[in-house]
Amino acid sequence: MQQYAPSLLWITLHDMDIAHSGSYSLYIEGIQRTDRLCGEIWRTIQSEPEYAGKTTLFVLPDFGRDSDMDSGGNGFQHHRTGDALSRTTWMMTLDPGIRENRLVERPVQPVDLVPTLGALLGFSPSMGHGKPLAEVV
Repeated sequence: MQQYAPSLLWITLHDMDIAHSGSYSLYIEGIQRTDRLCGEIWRTIQSEPEYAGKTTLFVLPDFGRDSDMDSGGNGFQHHRTGDALSRTTWMMTLDPGIRENRLVERPVQPVDLVPTLGALLGFSPSMGHGKPLAEVV
């Protein structure tokens, strides 16, 4: 970031995938480490003149986890049943133009991310099926 100042940077953190091994304590450690790293990334963004005050950060997990109530799944360890909980996830967006502490309670589809990025970055995702998130753009 300091050397090249890219206009788009995609970072993938996979620590939570330790859940597939079945170790809940390592899963929680992965979540805590990733939370800390996301905070450090945001502080770095705010400390760099090229990015401060004009950068949007999206934080998303890969997708949900099996329901503890589904006999075909095994809770935190996998997301293979295909039920609503295994497809449900969350997203956090940080941006100078987005009001803080706003919670969007309506259902939002993962396919809405690319059209939202397109609206922010000025490209049209013609093959995409989602819609830009009005709360973000």
